[in-house]
Amino acid sequence: MAAGDIVQARMIGSLHGQLTVNRFFYYATTGPGNVASLLDRIKTNVVINIYGLLSPEFTVVRLEGQRVSPKPLTFLTTLAINLPGTLTGASVPSSVAVVVAKHTNFAGRKYRGRFFFAGIPASSHANSLLTTTAATAWQTFAGFCDDNLTDVDGTQWEPILSHGYVPNTDVLSYTPITQCVASSVLRNQRRRQVGRGK
Repeated sequence: MAAGDIVQARMIGSLHGQLTVNRFFYYATTGPGNVASLLDRIKTNVVINIYGLLSPEFTVVRLEGQRVSPKPLTFLTTLAINLPGTLTGASVPSSVAVVVAKHTNFAGRKYRGRFFFAGIPASSHANSLLTTTAATAWQTFAGFCDDNLTDVDGTQWEPILSHGYVPNTDVLSYTPITQCVASSVLRNQRRRQVGRGK
């Protein structure tokens, strides 16, 4: 791998017998670039900071990552986690999620994305709104989702929004993420959308 490569990382969770998937994309602004080292940084910067927001009924199962640009894709790299949330209380249904919006410097839906995080305790909301304490905590967590990362190998990774492959090329089109913002309004997702986002 090298500078200019793009890695897709997936945080796989489990709640009430269902798997959830949140996808993160990172652009290597420097080399050498290593998927395993990036997953370690995502664990310490993102995953570690979400446990305290989730019910023990939700478990972060693993991180998966692979280079997706330029093609060919690399083999999948996996980092086992298997740790449950630590915020006391039963989870809301798996179809209910906290939404963290991904913003860029451009207007329009093409330049916006969202994470859907399931597994919050019922005590974290009232009337489909996060409590003041929960909303503050989730916004703090959202700040970790837009951080630039530097892994143990010295590679610098920039969080990006993927737009798909440029026609007739093996390279993804992307826009750097400038800010992530947690919504205080809970969203009810259809089963196929739970834990998914652009």
